[in-house]
This record gives sequence, C-alpha cells and structure tokens, in this order.
Amino acid sequence: MAPEAKGAAPHTHKRSTEMFYVVKGEIEFTVGDRKVVGEPGAFAYVPKGEPHGFTNRGTADATLLIMFYPIYDREDYFRGLGRLTADGRSPSMEELRAHMAKYDQFMV
Repeated sequence: MAPEAKGAAPHTHKRSTEMFYVVKGEIEFTVGDRKVVGEPGAFAYVPKGEPHGFTNRGTADATLLIMFYPIYDREDYFRGLGRLTADGRSPSMEELRAHMAKYDQFMV
C-alpha cells in the first residue's frame, strides 16, 4: 500500500473471519470502535460480523498479508475489484456494493 493509502473502508463479513499480518510499514486498523497502529510483526484478528477497516497512515509503503477463514473465493473478489477499477476507473457505489456482497463483504 502506498503511503497514506485509504485501504479498506469499514465493512463486515457475515461468514468469514479476517486476519492481518503487517509485513512492512505502519497500518492503522479500525476494529469496532478501536483504532490501533500495527508495525511489522503485528497481527490483527477480526471475528466475523465485527466492523473493521484499515489505512496506511505512514509515510512509507506498507505490505499486509490478509487471510480469511473460510475463504469463500476471496481471490475472485480482488480480481473483480481490479476489473472494476481498471484504467483508473471509479466504480459507482451501486457496482461496488453489489460486488462486495457477492463475496461476503458489506459496507458499514
């Protein structure tokens, strides 16, 4: 993630637990009503149904390892998101919400 990249806006998953491992940089996680900054080696566990999001608040690039259990085709979610934003295109909120719901992700 580039410095000051917004990452993921607050959202929930009805069927999946999501986990994050900070490989590089500083990531600010919002989980429920808490905000926590994770540096390399930090691990964040988000149970299904818990609102969460993340941003790169640092001044350097950041790398996250993101894990889901169960996975429910998350690779397809990210591929589809890439198609929706190809060539710098900004998808409509309707397109984005429909895509997210297809893969167990719901905006808060």
